[in-house]
Amino acid sequence: FNIEIELYPLHKEPWYNKGYLLYSELGKYEEAIECYDKAIELNPKNKDVWYSKGWVLERLGRLGCYAEAIECYDKILEMYPTETDAWYFKGLGLSHLRRYEEALKCYDKTIELNPTHVDAWLSKSRVFEKLNRHEEAIECCDKSIEIYPSCDNWIYKGNFLCRIERHEEAIEYYDKALVYKDTEELWDAKGNALQKLGRIKEAEKCFAEALDVYYWNRY
Repeated sequence: FNIEIELYPLHKEPWYNKGYLLYSELGKYEEAIECYDKAIELNPKNKDVWYSKGWVLERLGRLGCYAEAIECYDKILEMYPTETDAWYFKGLGLSHLRRYEEALKCYDKTIELNPTHVDAWLSKSRVFEKLNRHEEAIECCDKSIEIYPSCDNWIYKGNFLCRIERHEEAIEYYDKALVYKDTEELWDAKGNALQKLGRIKEAEKCFAEALDVYYWNRY
């Protein structure tokens, strides 16, 4: 990419590609951002570069970087107001900054544009949990499961139900997931839920299953 840049210093693609390599393969986030800035300077209307810069800023995990990432998504939305993913990623940035009500508006806009956006429903559920609006959180989680009934979504709901002390219901979702996904973490989660309910012998069986899975995977 350095040779390409030397040959075509005013062409955005080498800068974009070099930024991607620095970010995805080498983990050099600051240098990647410099490349994306150069690509943006050459073509500020390329939404892919704005997305990439936003994602790298989020990976840096600093509060100021989340705010800068939101600015990147706002740039995209200025050009493409119905860009679903820009609304979604802006919501994630706002969630990291604990600007939850603003984040909810972004997730709502994402869902308005794409009602089957599973990640937006799940992210909305997480925000409602942070706000202690548990029934709304469950409704959003159920919607994500309705759209995409995956093991990960069942586990997420089980974990959430445990966090609000609804262990009996949580076990139902762990059992659904265990049909398809036999993991140490999942058996432990079910065991902990059973323990909370005072069902000690059943819990012990789950912890034993977790150990079996651990040793099986290890050897």
